[in-house]
Amino acid sequence: MSDESVNRIHKRFYLTLINPASHLISLLISFFCASMVIILSYIYYLNLPLQNLAVALPLSLAVLYAAKIIDFAVLRSSPVAKLAKIYHTAAFANIFWLITIALGIASVSVFGRPETNFRFIVEGMLLAAGFRIVVFTSVFGTSLPKAVLVSPLLPLIFFTSFTPIEQVPFFLSDTIGLGFGLALMAIAAVWTVIADTAGRPSVASTFRLLQAYILAWTELNPKSMEVIIEGRAQESKVNTYTLAFKTPNGRSLIVVPDVHPGPFYPVGGSNLPYEIYKTYSLNSMHAVVMHSISDHSLNLPSKTQVERYLNSLNDQKLFEDGNTCTEPIVIQVNKARVSGVAFGKVAMLMLSLAPYGMEDVPEVIRKEVESYARIKGFSHVLIIDTHNSIGKHLDEDDSSDILKACKVALDELVMKPQYNFKLGFCHSSEIGASADDVGPAGMSVMVIKVNDKSFAIGWADSNNMARGLREYVLEHLAANNMSVLEVCTSDTHYTSGRARNLKGYFTFGSLSSPDGVSKWYLEMAKRADERAEDASYEATQISSEVKVMGAEQFSDYSNALDRALNITKVFTGITIAVYIAMLIL
Repeated sequence: MSDESVNRIHKRFYLTLINPASHLISLLISFFCASMVIILSYIYYLNLPLQNLAVALPLSLAVLYAAKIIDFAVLRSSPVAKLAKIYHTAAFANIFWLITIALGIASVSVFGRPETNFRFIVEGMLLAAGFRIVVFTSVFGTSLPKAVLVSPLLPLIFFTSFTPIEQVPFFLSDTIGLGFGLALMAIAAVWTVIADTAGRPSVASTFRLLQAYILAWTELNPKSMEVIIEGRAQESKVNTYTLAFKTPNGRSLIVVPDVHPGPFYPVGGSNLPYEIYKTYSLNSMHAVVMHSISDHSLNLPSKTQVERYLNSLNDQKLFEDGNTCTEPIVIQVNKARVSGVAFGKVAMLMLSLAPYGMEDVPEVIRKEVESYARIKGFSHVLIIDTHNSIGKHLDEDDSSDILKACKVALDELVMKPQYNFKLGFCHSSEIGASADDVGPAGMSVMVIKVNDKSFAIGWADSNNMARGLREYVLEHLAANNMSVLEVCTSDTHYTSGRARNLKGYFTFGSLSSPDGVSKWYLEMAKRADERAEDASYEATQISSEVKVMGAEQFSDYSNALDRALNITKVFTGITIAVYIAMLIL
């Protein structure tokens, strides 16, 4: 299933957090490690007067910085090659060099050597060059021959800047130091060939996929990534259901699209809820874009497909209208909760496991609920995954409980009387509320007044919600005499890939305070309640022909990533074995 593959890919997101948070930190790390390389070399390896450091240290650091500019010039053809990434690369290369020199010093006491041997400087230099081969080929997309030629340049230039020039040929002619150093470079070169082909035949180049991801993630340039994933996408027919309300105060609607937000910003339909919201806003309609029972296999792979989908929203088919609804109900079965309301023969069910948390609801539940709804006499059922408490994928027991709760809700709704109703709406822009963990479509509250009772439905354009936030909001509003049926999110992936945390995105409540959020919703609910006017509804279905990513892509990417990481582990083991031998011999 695509969700399982996406989950495996998400688990690897921590690899993107290895880099320092900024290029300035990387530059400082690079200069610090380079300075320590020079100081330790002077004291333990070169036996040069320490007063010479007053000249050698600033000169060598200046040369080091100039060499980074040379790297930038050599790699300028790569769209990924920015100075920040070159600083990151230099920082890690210098860390490995410093570690080698420090371990060389430690080996004197550990292995009882009479003195430190200068070859550790050369071995550290070539280890740094080997690391640069890995980065140049995998991240910057440099060909292997070019990487092998270019990667030793910066370490060699730096080496000659602090080493007496007359001793350089002697140091570089040492067979043991040179042999181990070249062996480490060779391991890096072989790794690049094998790791790049790890995903074949499904993924032609894991490096090309990595470079496209980095370009989209760090440079907000999705073109390369969209070319790759749209090339493998499949034409599909997807439905979108809307429940539009008309009042004297204006029009608003609930949108339940079968397409799924994703895969990550700014690629494809990652900001889809806002695009839908904006499309309806152009027609003076306030849209609340819900998360349907769908998963990442229904991601739109490119902006082209997003436009195809948005253009199709004008072609809607009315299947029911009216001006009555039931009082809302809430059914709880163990952890599972289903909130429901029926408008004529159209049932709307909102599914949640809050505060326990859950991820995308499986498609099999939707099919069973739709089938049961038809048996009970409903023409359509709009099933909403509230996505209001971050958690794991549903287990068998939770899935069974949700399904049971849905059926009980349909049993009760079909028997309940219906009344004329009023509806009010308020958007967060009206109260000046915004947050970094909420997407550009903002937040809103829709209030349904039926049989002299008010029920609020809260919404946020966010990627799920922090656990407990929903309950905090409901308790705060209840204390102020406002009944809330549910608080839902769009599951936008607008923040996906932009957050430096293990999830890779900001859930609603990860940056916003519960008190602040509760006050926003209370203010919106009050305004929506005051504006509630007699309402009618129109239920429509929209069929769209678009390309979606499909489950196979995520499975192939996940498998390619797993294989590449396994290959990396093997080569890391080989590198460590050679490295230990280098320290001992």
